[in-house]
Amino acid sequence: MPIVIETERCFISEIFEGDFDALATLYADPEVRRFLGGTRKGSDFQAQFVSLVEPTSGLALGVRLSETDMLVGLVTLMPHHDQTEVEISYQFSPRVWGAGIARKAVSATLTFAFKELDLPRIIAETQSVNVASCRLLERLGMTLERKLTRFGVEQSLYTITRSTVG
Repeated sequence: MPIVIETERCFISEIFEGDFDALATLYADPEVRRFLGGTRKGSDFQAQFVSLVEPTSGLALGVRLSETDMLVGLVTLMPHHDQTEVEISYQFSPRVWGAGIARKAVSATLTFAFKELDLPRIIAETQSVNVASCRLLERLGMTLERKLTRFGVEQSLYTITRSTVG
């Protein structure tokens, strides 16, 4: 059964072949990818896209504006680097930054993950210097568990449990 999660201004659903151009634009944007390991283009993005359309583990969801059906973001629930926990990750087009779309979409995805996928705990890891992402995670009720160094930079690891969301 297809996944469709709705909020007031967007809906969230699986990634489709037709999302290639919108996601290629997202992955090629240096602002979007500033804290996500840099841009991905060409064959590097092609492989990434295949893993989003047909993930071998986890879930990749496109965030679309309700009014226009335009794909403006990506939220994933995938195994974390340690392979023992599920990590929520996200990236959004600068055109919707500051509009509350990310907060609503990530919140709705967390609720879906706890209620429909029955996950007990979800983590998120972001570069500590990515203040906007840290604030978003905190507004969503996630708690800073610890800081660590990965990829040569300080990361903040946030957690949230099903009991926190209710």
